[in-house]
Amino acid sequence: MESLDALYERMLGLLHRAVVDRKSPFRTPVVCTTSDAGAHGRVMVLRALRGLREVPTLVFHTDARTPKTSQLTRDAEVVFWDSRKRIQVRARGSAALVHPEAPPDLPGEGRDYRTLVAPGTPAESPDAKLGEAVHFVELHLTLRSLEWLALRREGHRRARFDATTRVGEWLVP
Repeated sequence: MESLDALYERMLGLLHRAVVDRKSPFRTPVVCTTSDAGAHGRVMVLRALRGLREVPTLVFHTDARTPKTSQLTRDAEVVFWDSRKRIQVRARGSAALVHPEAPPDLPGEGRDYRTLVAPGTPAESPDAKLGEAVHFVELHLTLRSLEWLALRREGHRRARFDATTRVGEWLVP
């Protein structure tokens, strides 16, 4: 049986692979937040994993004007799922919005971050009008906990880890 330490390292490896491998099933997790209106989930692209040897931080890109940015000032949960391997990883942590000095190289010259109106605004056509301003922001989710669930015919396995100490414990699935 795999040790908790080895399992933690394997989880970090899967998250790192998601950043560099566009075909990784962990590349597009569901980011879950809450607001006064209830729960919200959306698929986002994992762009970076920082702090591998310290407290891990997940990095996503978004438009600074989207409604989710106000929700992301609270805690958030990210759910990763690999349907082929039947592995789920849930990551929980504190979210922060970071305005980088210069946005990274963005596909399509940052077209998705240069619309004249905020994402989610009703429009007459699917083609948004572009402006000069780039409304790019990074979402940094500094992890507090990671939870592993492997669905297996011979018996499910589940573990939870404190991401700040890397201490884990087995859980009843």
